Amino acid sequence: MPMPSESISLDPKQDLPAAGATADDWLANLLNCPPATRGQVRIHLVGIGGAGLSAIAGLLLERGYTVSGSDQRPNEATAELADRGVTIYRGHQAGHVAGVHLVLISSAVPDDNPEVTAARAAGIPVVKRQEFLGPLMAGQHGIGVAGSHGKTTTTSMIAIILLRAGFDPSFIIGGRVTIGPAEGVAAATTIAARAGRGPFVIEADEYDSMFLGLELEAAVVTNVDWDHVDCYPTPQAFIEAFRQFVGRLPAGGLLLVCADDPSALALRSAVGPDVTVLAYGLAPEADWQARDLAPNQFGGLDAEVWRGGEPVASLSLAIPGRHNVRNALAAMAVANWHGIPPHRAATMLRDFRGAGRRFELIGVANGVTVIDDYAHHPTEIAATLAAARMRYPTRRIWAVFQPHTFSRTKALLDSYAHCFDDADRVALLDIYPAREKLDLDMHSRKLLERMEHPAVEYVGGIQAAAERLLANVAAEDIVITMSAGNGNQVGQLLLAGLRLQEGKA
Repeated sequence: MPMPSESISLDPKQDLPAAGATADDWLANLLNCPPATRGQVRIHLVGIGGAGLSAIAGLLLERGYTVSGSDQRPNEATAELADRGVTIYRGHQAGHVAGVHLVLISSAVPDDNPEVTAARAAGIPVVKRQEFLGPLMAGQHGIGVAGSHGKTTTTSMIAIILLRAGFDPSFIIGGRVTIGPAEGVAAATTIAARAGRGPFVIEADEYDSMFLGLELEAAVVTNVDWDHVDCYPTPQAFIEAFRQFVGRLPAGGLLLVCADDPSALALRSAVGPDVTVLAYGLAPEADWQARDLAPNQFGGLDAEVWRGGEPVASLSLAIPGRHNVRNALAAMAVANWHGIPPHRAATMLRDFRGAGRRFELIGVANGVTVIDDYAHHPTEIAATLAAARMRYPTRRIWAVFQPHTFSRTKALLDSYAHCFDDADRVALLDIYPAREKLDLDMHSRKLLERMEHPAVEYVGGIQAAAERLLANVAAEDIVITMSAGNGNQVGQLLLAGLRLQEGKA
């Protein structure tokens, strides 16, 4: 079978697997061709604006490949990629795949997408993200962070520690993390991916069973809380996917599970006898335990870290919430597995400011503080608001929530009704459909009817929500937009309006 480097300039059909070769062989060869020839390899990503594919695109670019992509809705991620030399197409047309060697698609891309159809007709391989990531990580020590909540922050923490410790990691994160001089770059910048020669740290997304395509030596499971009901119609199906995920760990591998989550703890029985299993959390039985949690001057929490019944480090975080203490414990345990002492890992996390859209300060105007968070599951909403109440105990907190997908809202309707207790005011936006078709039987007003919060209202779309808030917020208020869609635009519009008010004052 010819290596891709031997036929890169030829018609993509000639780069298909030879007789007896598998598509996996071909893909592995393509992703391991000599660096000098990678610029001749064009990889096209359909749905490049999504968090997963945009991060992969950035990593491929760093490795030297020629990258193009298309999306119906260009965004900040596509603009940043375009600035780095990626060809970005708005919308999907058959001509976009002419001359490419591989088409990579997200789970949201349908089979009748014109670019997918054209690629297959031309004999160009079309692969999904879950088929692509295993070969992409080949030859590197894989570390995956899975779980319903906390994946992005925990992955970011592990990546930062390994980067600062000189391990030269590769990573793919579902959000953006800030790196600067401490990580070996001259000026602070935010990235979602990096190509290095050391361990490969990846956010192991359970959607569409993506994480089952990963080849890992170490895995973290933060929690197992039923989600993605369009893929997993029952909680049992969701749990089974996680059991399959951890069951893939090889002999000599490491599994870290959160001791505070019973479903995560139950995964211990799904691994082989030669896999090391450790638990972390606040529970007394945790192998890595945080004790004596207390608010600190940075707006986060301090804690004493114990391992095996012995104190090993003092942790001081600048990001709020008990859930982030758990995330830090997982990161420290992974670091320790790589030989990094706990006290050193804790020091590296002292100035960690979180990942993008994870309790991210957007701005302050006219005395109003606007924060954005990716929370869209009831458990995440409750954790985010509890963290906000801990940081701002006496201030009025607005929760501005955009439900994400009709299927999730319908399945978890009762849980949503009781997760806003730490907010003083709740504003509900229209449901963001994402990949789903309109469901006329499901509307935010149904959620409004279920909620028992004394100060909840339906505010409609983005513009209407921003106008409603602008007319009602006051100095010292905290406004938290919570959305996995475009609900963060409410905060941006609100800030713009508040700044206009400041100018007129």
